[in-house]
Amino acid sequence: MSDPETSLNDAPASLAASAAQVIARNSLLAAVDTIAGLLSTLIGSVAVARLLGPVKLGYYNYVIFLCSITNHVASFGVPLAARKYLAEHLGRGEYMMVRAIWRLTFRFQSLMAVLVVAAGLTLIAWKVPPEHRLYASLAVASLLPAMLMAMYSAANTAMEDFASNVKSSLISSAIGLAGLLLALAMRWDLPGLAAALLAERTADLLVRRSYGLRHMRRWPAPSLNHASAQQVARLADFKRSLRRFCAQAGLLQALNIIVWDRSEMLFLKHFSDIRQVAFYSLAFNITQRLLLLPRSFVSAVGASVMVRIGRDAESAAGLTLGALRLMAVLALPVSFGAAAVSDPVVRVLYGQRFLAAVPVLGILACFAAAKALMLPAQNLLVASDRQGALLKVMFATAALNLLLDYALIPSHGAIGAAVANSAAQTTAAVLAWLAALRGFRSRFPGAAFRRLLAAALSTGIVALALVRSLPTVPGLFAAVAAGVLTYALALRLLQPLPSADRDRLLQLDRQLPVALRPSWRLLLSWLFPPERPRLQSDLSRTVK
Repeated sequence: MSDPETSLNDAPASLAASAAQVIARNSLLAAVDTIAGLLSTLIGSVAVARLLGPVKLGYYNYVIFLCSITNHVASFGVPLAARKYLAEHLGRGEYMMVRAIWRLTFRFQSLMAVLVVAAGLTLIAWKVPPEHRLYASLAVASLLPAMLMAMYSAANTAMEDFASNVKSSLISSAIGLAGLLLALAMRWDLPGLAAALLAERTADLLVRRSYGLRHMRRWPAPSLNHASAQQVARLADFKRSLRRFCAQAGLLQALNIIVWDRSEMLFLKHFSDIRQVAFYSLAFNITQRLLLLPRSFVSAVGASVMVRIGRDAESAAGLTLGALRLMAVLALPVSFGAAAVSDPVVRVLYGQRFLAAVPVLGILACFAAAKALMLPAQNLLVASDRQGALLKVMFATAALNLLLDYALIPSHGAIGAAVANSAAQTTAAVLAWLAALRGFRSRFPGAAFRRLLAAALSTGIVALALVRSLPTVPGLFAAVAAGVLTYALALRLLQPLPSADRDRLLQLDRQLPVALRPSWRLLLSWLFPPERPRLQSDLSRTVK
């Protein structure tokens, strides 16, 4: 039942405009945010690696990794729960439920943030050697704004307001990069880097909060004078549902850490030299950053899926499959292309001291697309409240990951960690898609995916041939240029996408400057001509 005093201006964007337009706009905004973050991170990581070297970088990355684990686990899935339930009830127009959900989830997250930071600082004072305490304490303190910021980000995403999150991220990234470069210039060493991280996260919280509050002021406060008897009963029952969801999400996050978030560093720290931690974390961070651009599209689709799942489940499944195809268009060539140029990238950016990271980067990059391609399936499972199926998938792959870590890392170091991580992630992606489409009429677009995989493989092969036959810098530029051209030709030859995906891509032209729109339409017309009869048999099994 919708609240009568609310208007369409308070509703999520895709309910006031077409989903394709909203997704196109939000995807472009997320892409801008991703590109800016990628450049900022690249500049910072190169400067830090070259000035600190593998040993100090290994110690710093290990501390940041432990803080990252703490952040994910301690949140207990509350930001994800807030995003899901806010989007679901916003989509239904139930604004008093929205207000109650926000108050409950934000209070719990705030309490957890304070307890986590207090426990972390106590542990540092008790266990950490004196020479590591200052930067470790600053890193732990940064968890407080990070955990609170996640809540405001969830609220903005639930409203499909990506612009607010992008602006906040751009401002905080600029502050973080400036602080990092200042710390390196002033030779403040690891404490300076941790202070820059704290400043970045604090700025992100403050800016994102200001945008989030603008939406919340339009949400009517819960009141017995406006609430129906059904709404009052649902408010009473909601805490139980939230606890169940957060418990599942918290367990899921713990399993995600094992499979997706560098759990291998724990084994590397125990079984190998600290430099192996630096080599693995460097390669891991590069591959994850490269795939943030295609993942930004899925974040936009995921918000629309959560809004629509309660109204039309098959429509949400169709959006999810469209996201998979369009993500594969970007993720697969980036993955194989990055693997092909791993040697010149490490040589040019990081120098001779990090050459041992080249094979690690090559292995991780080859299989990095698995994480990106799994996200649409994961979003669909969460939106349809089937986290139990996702938990089964992650339990199986986490066990596989830990087994491979124990078998490979003691003897092969960072290379063994890369193999273990890649095998587990690929397995997780396959199993997640099998689980996600169960119960829907939609089917996995196998023919389209095989054609995209063939096009991406041809890109990697051409790039690798040029890297091996030319000197380092010329080979790098030639490989990138030839890879892009090869991929474009392969797309035109193989025609992997249906007309519906081409139409979704065309929606982006409204978000581009007027001068660029004709070129964008011309490029799409050349890459994806209107008629693609060879895919009809595959598309007939896919709900558009």
